[in-house]
Amino acid sequence: MTMDGHRRWDLARDRGFHGIPDDDEEGHGFQPFHFVVLADTQFGMITNNGSVDEEVERVRKAVEAINQLKPSFVIVCGDLINAHPDIYEDLGEQTELDQVSTFKRVMSEIQDDIPLVCVCGNHDVGNRPTPEYIDRYKARFGDDYFSFTHRGVKFIVLNNQLYSDPSAAPDAFSEQHEWFEEELKRASIEDARHILVFSHIPWFIYKADEPDQLPNEAKGEQSAMPPSYFHIPRERRLMALLLMRHYGVRACFTGHWHRNWERTSLGINLVITCAAGMPLDSDDKWGYRIVKVLEDKLEHKYFESDGKVPQVGFEEETSGWSCLGTHES
Repeated sequence: MTMDGHRRWDLARDRGFHGIPDDDEEGHGFQPFHFVVLADTQFGMITNNGSVDEEVERVRKAVEAINQLKPSFVIVCGDLINAHPDIYEDLGEQTELDQVSTFKRVMSEIQDDIPLVCVCGNHDVGNRPTPEYIDRYKARFGDDYFSFTHRGVKFIVLNNQLYSDPSAAPDAFSEQHEWFEEELKRASIEDARHILVFSHIPWFIYKADEPDQLPNEAKGEQSAMPPSYFHIPRERRLMALLLMRHYGVRACFTGHWHRNWERTSLGINLVITCAAGMPLDSDDKWGYRIVKVLEDKLEHKYFESDGKVPQVGFEEETSGWSCLGTHES
């Protein structure tokens, strides 16, 4: 069963997400839940904007698993498509539109009762976002940044392409950063059980104060990329991370690196999820991450999209799952 019309793509609006209830019932105690993280579906990447058949096959396997897992929601951490004109200047608009249509068609196969949350990436709003690029994204997928609460947990979605390069949209960057601080304050005042932040580009790879120039081992085959392509430049990175540290953000989930990776710095847990479409490390396979939200911690694990459906249990700690515990200052 698929969602009719445009309703699935109109849920992120007015800086909120209107498809996930805040059903934390007072007096009944916290009820654990789980959600699924995808990243970089990036339809068109494998063939450099030719056929999307391979991505369709890979992502559909993830969708099939999601429909059986019945998570509270699914979130895609950016790069929904590949052919953005800021990156492929000589490519016609029709290729981009076709990839948007493919993303919506495949992701609409997720059952109606499982909300889909989209995060914008550089292939969605550009390496250097402009107001026009952002408006075009919003017309297709909803707001580029917003928040929602589910069972007392605060979820904040950011357009951190603006932290990567705000030069073409400085007002949008300032407005989002001010909004972000207010959302963190509100979560603190409301005593959110956890605060989780979602964006596309990793805030850091190794540590919060790392230099803009990453070592070549972090770039792999993409060694010719600009210095801060795979993380946020240090100045604006620390602007955001110090806010997160101050307000006790439990974890940040990102994509963009097309690899699986975990690091903790400034007491903030960073979890990078490999691509659902095309991984860039031969040790990683396309897949998805399951995140279990417990009263005092998170547990998460990455699974290949191989047709098998994992079991999600809450009764006891599950072997092989990573644990994100109490925030440390």
